[in-house]
Amino acid sequence: MSFLSLMGEHINLEVGDKTYKLAPLGFAEMAEYLLWYQYKEVEDAEKVTKSLSPEMRQKILKDTYDKCKNKCYKYTDSNGEEKTAPLSWEMQEVQDSSSSVEGLGYQIYLSLKINHPEIKKEDVSKIVTVKTFNDLFDKFMQLQGVSPLDQSDGEPKSGK
Repeated sequence: MSFLSLMGEHINLEVGDKTYKLAPLGFAEMAEYLLWYQYKEVEDAEKVTKSLSPEMRQKILKDTYDKCKNKCYKYTDSNGEEKTAPLSWEMQEVQDSSSSVEGLGYQIYLSLKINHPEIKKEDVSKIVTVKTFNDLFDKFMQLQGVSPLDQSDGEPKSGK
């Protein structure tokens, strides 16, 4: 599950002279993440097929869409029968995606969008850099009662 869904309160993230307020992710944002995850391949295919002929592009996009549309969680029930269920946060591949750079970026976008509806997905990479992400993660850890680690030696920061 996303660390942003575990936040109990808003976190302020200062970038230059602007302060952004990240909100905890709710059920709506978690569902939006799952939908993004499910159709992410279509988004990628749209980017990489721009230079192809319209016919070839349409075929690739349709095939990719059909593949994504049918993504589901496959499992074997206690009777040995193959079953399917909608994508969920319990799936390992969704958890892996949520901790990837791209997945974290999308979750941060969803979190920012709650208090800053004007934010676009493309804006996140300008707002959240490695430094601002480290600051954000430190603040999150403090909310959880954990001292952030000093990046130089792995020891808790001394409050300098």
